[in-house]
Amino acid sequence: MPAPSKEAIKPFIDGAFASKGFTGENISDLSDIIAEAIAMGLDLFLKQVMVAPGIPAPPPAGPTSAPGTLV
Repeated sequence: MPAPSKEAIKPFIDGAFASKGFTGENISDLSDIIAEAIAMGLDLFLKQVMVAPGIPAPPPAGPTSAPGTLV
């Protein structure tokens, strides 16, 4: 599952700013920067997450289930 993009996160940031009454000439630029930082952080997290042993690779016949945890 890929991380959400900046464009997917920005409406939530804009909504949060609007609900708190943030205004200003550069408020759109600020929401762009915050959305980009969140998107980059989520992308980095998802690229580094590992699955511990216990979740087997699916054999050619089909997937199997087994215990396992995220590290």
